[in-house]
Amino acid sequence: MTFVFDYDGTIHDSMRIYAPAFRKCCEIMRLDGENVREYSNREIEKWIGMDVNAMWSDFRPDISENKKKKYSGFIGEYMEELIYSGRAVLYDGALEAVRQTGVYGKTVFLSSCKRSYMEAHKKAFDLGKYFDSFYCTEDYGFKPKYAVFENIKGRYDGPFVIIGDRYSDLETAFKNGARSIGCLYGYGGEKELEMADIKVRTVGEMRQAILSEAKRDI
Repeated sequence: MTFVFDYDGTIHDSMRIYAPAFRKCCEIMRLDGENVREYSNREIEKWIGMDVNAMWSDFRPDISENKKKKYSGFIGEYMEELIYSGRAVLYDGALEAVRQTGVYGKTVFLSSCKRSYMEAHKKAFDLGKYFDSFYCTEDYGFKPKYAVFENIKGRYDGPFVIIGDRYSDLETAFKNGARSIGCLYGYGGEKELEMADIKVRTVGEMRQAILSEAKRDI
């Protein structure tokens, strides 16, 4: 059995570093002459968990690809600075839940992020102690998560359970015949996660849902 975990919004409380990095990027864009308004936390939250291309297509589809690359790079670099300076925060009990999951099967990290971001978190939180393997969509040309999972799932034994807080996680499960646990404590919300097999509101409930899924395989 294999459990595939999203990271941002599922294990990592991403707004702690994403919001300040996004707002700093907006400041730089204004200095460059771009017309960028102020954004609320609720507006910013919707971009957590999106891959880079989808985020910029939604946020500012009007600017050039070179500018998207420049500003995206800045957001990533500043978030990594915040990670290494100790500003990143995980949800209480999240890594312990992953550790306990390892009793029932393999634990896989799958995130719509850049490799440097993933490596920064691995180092900051010693994630290698908790996950058996790591995948980021940058290594696959920022293909959608479901396509990346299609590529890697042959390396693992099923059945599969996908755990995450965004539609992309549920889509990954649906398109690959896996079960899904939707984490409402993250950034997706009820409507986005309505197709989840199980919906949870806390990390504790997520841990119990994983146990329930493991028992299905006994």
